Amino acid sequence: MECNLSRENITKNLRYAKVFDVETKGEVLSTNDEVKARIKSGAREGLVVVASSQLKGRGTNGRSFFSPEETGVYMSILVRPSIEIAPYLTSMTAVSVAKAIENLNGNAPSIKWVNDIYAKGKKCAGILTEAVSTGSEFSHAVIGIGINVFEPKNGFPDDIKDIAGVAFDNYDIELKNKLIAEILNVFYELYSNFDKEYILKEYKSRSFLIGEKVVAVSHNEEKSASVIDIDDEFRLIVKFDDDSVQSINSGEVRIVW
Repeated sequence: MECNLSRENITKNLRYAKVFDVETKGEVLSTNDEVKARIKSGAREGLVVVASSQLKGRGTNGRSFFSPEETGVYMSILVRPSIEIAPYLTSMTAVSVAKAIENLNGNAPSIKWVNDIYAKGKKCAGILTEAVSTGSEFSHAVIGIGINVFEPKNGFPDDIKDIAGVAFDNYDIELKNKLIAEILNVFYELYSNFDKEYILKEYKSRSFLIGEKVVAVSHNEEKSASVIDIDDEFRLIVKFDDDSVQSINSGEVRIVW
C-alpha cells in the first residue's frame, strides 16, 4: 500500500503554510520525543514532525501506541500556549482531529473523554499532550496525535484487534497528506481564535459518554458510575453508585457495554 508522506503535498493543502514548519521523517522512536529534542536547539512554535512509523509510540499512562508504516498518521505539534489556552489543548486537539476527519468524509468520529477519537464504536485515534519546562517554568507543549487511517495490511495485533478501528474505509493515495494538513488547518483556527465556549460545544456534541454507565479508574481504584455531563472545564461529571456526584479532571473511564 503506497501512501508516502510528502512535505510538499501536505503544505499545498495547508491554509496556514506560513504558520507551520512541517518535517516528514521515516521511522522514529516517537514524534513527541523528536519535537522535544528540537526544543533544546531552539525550535519555534509551529514545528510539526510527521513520521511514517514509530518504534515507541506512546499513549496515556505509558501505554504503547501501535504505529505501523503506511496505514497511520503519527504527528506532533509544538506550541507555546498562553496560560488561558494551555489547560484545553487536548480537548481542542480532539475537536480538531474529529472535524478534520469529518471534513474529508471519514467515518463519523466521536470523542471518548478525554483524548480518544472513535469511529464505528472503535478507537481510531489518540492524543498525548506533554508539557515541557525551561528551568522551573512551563514553556512549551508538545501535542502528539496518532491516527489509524486505514486498516493495516495484516490487521491489528491480537491484543487490540477488538478495540482498534480506522478513520477511513476508502483508500486514497494522498489521504494521509490531506488529513495532516486539515488537522493543522482546523487546529490553528481554534488555537489562534480561542473560544472556550465554542470548543466545549463542539466537544460535547461529539461525546458518546454522556448518559452511559462507566467504570472510573483512578489511582488503581475502580468505581462504577453514570456519566451525567461534561462541565465548563471539560471535566467529566459522574454519579457513583452511592449517589455521590463528582467532577473528574484526570484518570480513565471504561464503558460498561
